[in-house]
Amino acid sequence: MNATSHASYSFLIFSAVSVFLLGAVPQGGPSALAVAAGMLPDIDGLFWKLRHPGKHSGMDFQHHLMYPTHWPVFYLPLVAVTAITWLVDFYPMHFLAITMGAYLHLVFDSVSCGDGMNWGAPWGKRFVNLFSSKTDGYHGRYWEARFRTTIFFKVQWVGATIAIGLLAWFASIHVDEIFWYVVGIAVLVVVVALDLFPTPEIYHQEPPEGRYHDYRLKPGYYERMSPAMRERVKAWRESRGLPMPGATS
Repeated sequence: MNATSHASYSFLIFSAVSVFLLGAVPQGGPSALAVAAGMLPDIDGLFWKLRHPGKHSGMDFQHHLMYPTHWPVFYLPLVAVTAITWLVDFYPMHFLAITMGAYLHLVFDSVSCGDGMNWGAPWGKRFVNLFSSKTDGYHGRYWEARFRTTIFFKVQWVGATIAIGLLAWFASIHVDEIFWYVVGIAVLVVVVALDLFPTPEIYHQEPPEGRYHDYRLKPGYYERMSPAMRERVKAWRESRGLPMPGATS
């Protein structure tokens, strides 16, 4: 999903855990961290930009495959640190917000993405990508153009509105933390505003390389795809006279 979805849902779920399970309205610092940490794994987009200055993200921007920031195992040390902070009572909610945000990002990247999430990375070779008939196989801004046509893009507006409202309400409860709540609101407003800019028309067209020009072409991945996904990819390639590289069935 995109930044608006990640930031909103991370904060909303963190708030639900804090209020309903821990019995406390989250303070400003953890709230702002929950918003930011929901977008944390996508920092690999900045790395990609630094390595490819001036280049727009197209089909070669496959960060879920390439970068450790989208590998669940990468955040296990953070889980351990968070557990320790709870034991010694050292800003436990702050660390919980970061840890939850990172993993919630990966959960929501398992839905309607270009490739989904490889929960066994870097060793596993199977991606989970639910409700992705419109989006799977597309990357970069080609994915963005198609994600904007899904129900998930529309639902995120509701999530962002509720998140901003909750942040304002929490600020009225913890007035001394108002700065951090405002930071959280500002981040959400910025990412929502970015979604108002249309995707350039060129990305609504088929990419020059074609759909599924990604990890599915690598040996060992095709055999581990779900039967439904295998059939979808096979049908798409056969309709264009393209054999499925590495296919064994």
